[in-house]
Amino acid sequence: MLSFSASKDPSSIIFGRVTETMAFSTSHDVLQEVVGAVTVTPAGCKRPDLRQIHEALKDRLDQPKWPTILVYMDNVPKTHNKLRRIQLSRRLGLETLTDDTLPSDCHYEAICPQPETPLDILIDQRRCAVQPEAVLFSDIPSQLLPHEIFRRLRILVDGYLVPSSIRIVDGPALVNSGDTIDEAAVDAIIRSQALSSISPTEQRVCGLFADALRLTLGDVTPTTDFFLAGGDSLTAGRLVSRIRQEFSVRLASDVLFRHSTVSEVSIVVEEAMARPKAEEKKSEDLPGCLETYSSTNPAILLLNLIPLGVFSPTLQTLRWSMFVYILIQTFRWRIRDSVIGRLFLILLSGVVDTGLVYPMWGPYHSRWWLTQKVLQVCGKGIFGHFGFTRVLYYRALGARIGRNVRIHPQASLGEYDLIEIGDNVVLDDCSCRPFSAERNTSMLLQPIRIGADCTVGLKAVIASDTDLPQGTCLGPNTSSWEMEDAQESNRELASAQIPQPHWIWYVLVVGLLSLLVSFVSRLPAIVAFFPVVMKYRQVENDMLRQQVLWFVSPSRIGYYALVILTGAVVGPFAWFLAVYLVKRGLDLACGRPRPGPHNLRTHYELVSIAVRMLGGRVGKRVYWPGTGIAMVQDYDLLEIGNDVVFGSRSTFVTSDGVGRDRIVIGDGAFVGDHVVALPGVMVGKRTTIGSGALLRRNGSYPDNTTWTGSNHGDVIQFP
Repeated sequence: MLSFSASKDPSSIIFGRVTETMAFSTSHDVLQEVVGAVTVTPAGCKRPDLRQIHEALKDRLDQPKWPTILVYMDNVPKTHNKLRRIQLSRRLGLETLTDDTLPSDCHYEAICPQPETPLDILIDQRRCAVQPEAVLFSDIPSQLLPHEIFRRLRILVDGYLVPSSIRIVDGPALVNSGDTIDEAAVDAIIRSQALSSISPTEQRVCGLFADALRLTLGDVTPTTDFFLAGGDSLTAGRLVSRIRQEFSVRLASDVLFRHSTVSEVSIVVEEAMARPKAEEKKSEDLPGCLETYSSTNPAILLLNLIPLGVFSPTLQTLRWSMFVYILIQTFRWRIRDSVIGRLFLILLSGVVDTGLVYPMWGPYHSRWWLTQKVLQVCGKGIFGHFGFTRVLYYRALGARIGRNVRIHPQASLGEYDLIEIGDNVVLDDCSCRPFSAERNTSMLLQPIRIGADCTVGLKAVIASDTDLPQGTCLGPNTSSWEMEDAQESNRELASAQIPQPHWIWYVLVVGLLSLLVSFVSRLPAIVAFFPVVMKYRQVENDMLRQQVLWFVSPSRIGYYALVILTGAVVGPFAWFLAVYLVKRGLDLACGRPRPGPHNLRTHYELVSIAVRMLGGRVGKRVYWPGTGIAMVQDYDLLEIGNDVVFGSRSTFVTSDGVGRDRIVIGDGAFVGDHVVALPGVMVGKRTTIGSGALLRRNGSYPDNTTWTGSNHGDVIQFP
């Protein structure tokens, strides 16, 4: 662990005070899991606390990886001479940490269990005792320097007994009637000294720091470092929000990561206050309704149950009835779903009005919500299988769409009467919704106009009342509020620009292989349905009556459960086997993909094995997300090192309109939620990629760096 290496550095504050460490995971009510550490100190040395370890790790490790709880032991738990961190937090009986847990309550001491001790044996621990009262008197004020006192205390007492701040008060000791220190009078003197030495802006920032860190105002000075004082990334976000409200200024979300002390933040705030402010709308000028409706109204709650209790069972019954009937008589297209959804759209919501504000859970909002659920239950039917049929589907729902428009199957569109799309537009897997929530629980419907020849990138968001000029190219992970980042180079990053096979190849090869994989994935459910077919293999005159009688018979539930369970449990394995066989066959016939331009709750080892089978290079102990990684076109171009952690709902793009290229993730890297990585990305060892990051094409992110978000087409680096 890096704290052990820091203890070997003569310039480190914990030099010579740590002989062995071990990291483990412990629970947190918001973050779910955070880092804890077992620390072994040499005999005769005082224990370092969290503040001192954080100070030693500040230049060595990213803040999210700092330990949040310390357990002092005489040795680290081991088995067969290997560290044994499994279930250590449970064995120690550590409480779940919260945002209200004080740093002083995060220090424990325990006796290390003997090697080979079973995991069900608990480990006794106790919280380290803190004595808060200490007064130092000296008749020579010039010798009382705070930094000298700190230096001496680090040698004399354990780290958690060192005060967070030291203040010098001139004159005799102030005592009350009980001959004890008058803390109120001392605090008043300290506050007056502090107020006289700092600017008004620093005074207000100190107050905000103290509230966020749960400290007294006297404990915060202009030199107080937010993270060294016990702050974390969640608290940093809340503090930045408080600073924005307090000073009515705009600040970047990463300001505390770049400027972590009170004085540095005060300078940033003063600079922001000095800039001319754009005229802002008052709350009463913003859209919103005066009348509101209760979301807990019993009638509204019953209405919300209709999609689950009526629409979905009705649709499932219709599908199963038609499926059984089709097995005996004939085949029909599944176009009925979309027709039903379209009829509900017309009957319930009618034509959507532009620019009107409606109260949520009112009559119109309830009709709108019910319509969305009907469309969600019904789906696109056969219209969802091809690009031109998707365009027809959206046109049938009221959208005005031009010629040669390509819409990704996963693109999220809604309020179709308010959408106007010009010719030659490309919509990748993006969100294009004219709906927005306004003040006083109101919904606002405003049109979206996308000009001709526009491209909207992966995971981009088109907000309501947007008018994209002709030829605009929004990149991945951006929004219509970031028009200054739109550039022509983003056009080639869309998945629609990937060269497609000739239609003959699609019909003869791609289409047949897709049908084969789809059939194999449904084969287990079809096999489980054989008892139904065998039982009703005789054709009668009134087949509808026979099917209705079967549906109301007690055996229906057993057959239905058998088919659903078989399809849900065995179906994914059959699908993966079919994909693997197709992949191996294509590799043998056409060769594996290579980089180059186009001519024109455990470590999920099974997932790693599956990715390796598909051609990817995956190291050991990789933590995969439950939702997987989307849009990996060529697994042969994916390289993942050891000890890599992935967040959920990330998207890796190995092929675009420019060409193919590798995506390389180094050892020990962390890739957060909703990350979009474009071809050619190289993430270094132990690099942290935060949530919502956009990794540009051919971008290189060095070892031991921290990045998050997106700005001007690339991720933002933290210092």
